[in-house]
Amino acid sequence: MTSREFTESEHAVFVDALSEATASIPLSRPGAEVFTNIATKLGRPVEEVTSHAYRYFIKLQSSALDLQTNLNPTLSLNLEGGGSQVGAAWTAEDDIQFEKLLTVHPAGEDRWDKIGSAMTPNKPPIEVRQAYS
Repeated sequence: MTSREFTESEHAVFVDALSEATASIPLSRPGAEVFTNIATKLGRPVEEVTSHAYRYFIKLQSSALDLQTNLNPTLSLNLEGGGSQVGAAWTAEDDIQFEKLLTVHPAGEDRWDKIGSAMTPNKPPIEVRQAYS
């Protein structure tokens, strides 16, 4: 069976159902039951809904980074010690390094500064905080 693109009305139902389902779980990723419920509402296989969700989340993330950069071009920082660009793609190595540094630097006022400075290449605190969110 070949999947077809979501229609505008199906996408609207998807977004409404996703918003409704995730309103009670802020800063969390929706679980399988959310996509199963949306699939039932749409009459589509859950695999198509999860695939649509994946593409939708990638598009949202990309749009947010574009908007952030366009609204504030000063976010393209060149920091001492190598610097980095806010919104630059993180590598798998960056993620591993970030996870290790989270365990070393406890929560506190300057946590993101410390982690950003310890990363190679250095990362601005705003980018480090966004990676954690």
